[in-house]
Amino acid sequence: GFEWDVREAAWRRMVEQLKLYADQHDGCCNVPEGWPENPQLAKWVSHQRQEAGLLNQGKKAKIDFERISELDDIGNGFKWGGFAGAA
Repeated sequence: GFEWDVREAAWRRMVEQLKLYADQHDGCCNVPEGWPENPQLAKWVSHQRQEAGLLNQGKKAKIDFERISELDDIGNGFKWGGFAGAA
C-alpha cells in the first residue's frame, strides 16, 4: 500500500534488515563498517550510533529514546559504543 510517512517506512525497513542480520549472526547487531553484503545497513547502523551520541550530549538528533530502546531489543542488544542506550 501507500506509505504516508516515508521516513518511518525507511526506519522500519532498516530495523527489519538489522533483525535479519542478527538472526544470521548469533544475535549480534554489530554490523561491520563497510560490510560488503549490505553497505546500506552498515552505514545506517553507524548513523544510528552517531545520532544516539548527539542525543546523549543533549543535542538535536534524528533518534529518540523510543527508537534506541527498539534497537536494544534486537538480538543480543545493539552496541552503542560509548553511549549507554536507553538506560
